[in-house]
Amino acid sequence: MMVDQLLWIDALAKFALGALLVLVPGPVAVLLGLPREKRFFYARLLGAVLFGLALALVVEGAEGAGRGLGLKGAFVVNLSAAAVLVMLLMFGVRGLALRGRLMLWGGALFLLLLAVIEWLYA
Repeated sequence: MMVDQLLWIDALAKFALGALLVLVPGPVAVLLGLPREKRFFYARLLGAVLFGLALALVVEGAEGAGRGLGLKGAFVVNLSAAAVLVMLLMFGVRGLALRGRLMLWGGALFLLLLAVIEWLYA
């Protein structure tokens, strides 16, 4: 039961952010305090990846083990995303507004927490 709930929570978070980044990347970037691009190519690309991961989680939740991403796969995705966000915040991203830094740290912490819970139930 908890495994299904975790998969659906993870899928919902990825669907929401992925869809927003694909459909309205400009306002989302402004809202999150992220750097603005001219055409928002990378924001849309990230949205597409998140959307695809969400679909894999939905397949797993709807059809059972072995057909989608699963908790172990979700764990790896979330842990690696959190690690990259932390490394970017510590060493790579310059010129972000305070709001952007706080949103990214919050996202990294959310992904790390989700990854730990997924690992415990995998």
